[in-house]
Amino acid sequence: MKPTRLTASLIAPLAACLLMAACSSSSSTTSTPTTTTHAAADTACSSAAPAGAAATSVTSWTDPRPCSWQKSYPLFGPVTTGDGSLAAAQKNGITVCAETDIPPIDSVDTSTGAVVGFEPDILHAAAKLLGIPSVTFVNTPFVSFIPALQAKKCTIVMGGIAVTSARAQAPGIKYTEPYFVYADVVIVAKNSSITSPADLKGKTIAVVAGSTEAVEAQQMAKRVGDVHVNEFQSAASTYQALLTNNAQAVIDLPVTLSQNPDRTKMRALPGLVPFTPTGQFANEYSTNPYTWGAGAAITSSSAGDLNRALSAAFATLLKDGTIQTILGKWDIYTPGILDIIRPTSA
Repeated sequence: MKPTRLTASLIAPLAACLLMAACSSSSSTTSTPTTTTHAAADTACSSAAPAGAAATSVTSWTDPRPCSWQKSYPLFGPVTTGDGSLAAAQKNGITVCAETDIPPIDSVDTSTGAVVGFEPDILHAAAKLLGIPSVTFVNTPFVSFIPALQAKKCTIVMGGIAVTSARAQAPGIKYTEPYFVYADVVIVAKNSSITSPADLKGKTIAVVAGSTEAVEAQQMAKRVGDVHVNEFQSAASTYQALLTNNAQAVIDLPVTLSQNPDRTKMRALPGLVPFTPTGQFANEYSTNPYTWGAGAAITSSSAGDLNRALSAAFATLLKDGTIQTILGKWDIYTPGILDIIRPTSA
């Protein structure tokens, strides 16, 4: 279903995701978040506070990205501060390039005209921490996100955009620290006896042909053994197969799950579906320290102060449970969805 934003875009069909899936029964959990975090120390190169720091509620200005990444993952290393971009944002507010018709990521509340969704909620929480007075969304097609930022049509990009090394090489842009993982879950019928991927032995998984989920299903079949993968031409068909017991599981995103009108008939298994990048992304983990599907904002590479500030704010909101609470509000929280760093690169 998504050879799009996680590869080239995210899930373009989300605009029509009322055809899709079910909420995890644990989606509203508000327990202490468990996240994969960076290793301690290794911060001497990146602790200078930017101009405007005194007007924020951030307590640590150490860049969450380790200094060692300047060599091991140069596209994702810490930024240099001193350009005044945070102070400018505190004075003028920020504009955000995002597609505003993709619930529950970003969409317009027709009763108020406000852009709502879990990403606006996260960004507003970050802006409050940073003393940024206003956040204005600029409706922008996904394919135009980076060109629009490069043309200074917005201050940042934040709209369901996953971290990839290829995208990070675009001139004049810089990812922030991620705040969330766009990763898949296994969905089964509500009354199913399946409680873990191991129970899929002898069962059928329905996926969209040519999608990341199809690759994940084949990888899962190899791990579990005796799993049949049935490919369909649409996401709606995969869910129809599940609801008619022609398949016993579907692989899809929690983001899409939350929009399905039949969600009460289905449930998500705990945990995320492992994925090993293949094809054009086969070498991704040699250049990218983040979990596959990690979502982040993007700033201009010349806006080091703002990038550091947003990264520090996202790290704070992950640590104190705010992001988990927001994801629970939108029925998309599931364990593992905040593990933004691969353990081998933490």
